[in-house]
Amino acid sequence: MSEEINFRLADPADAQKVLVLLKRLQSETDTFLVDSNLDELTPEMEAKQIVD
Repeated sequence: MSEEINFRLADPADAQKVLVLLKRLQSETDTFLVDSNLDELTPEMEAKQIVD
């Protein structure tokens, strides 16, 4: 079984999906560390971080 996966850098339009992914990773494992203020980040704030 072969599955193709493509990776690319996030762009500001991906901000909401990035936050969802980070929250999921934070809840699923102890080996993935996320900033403690993750719940305070808005998609707009994440979009700005992606650009910067």
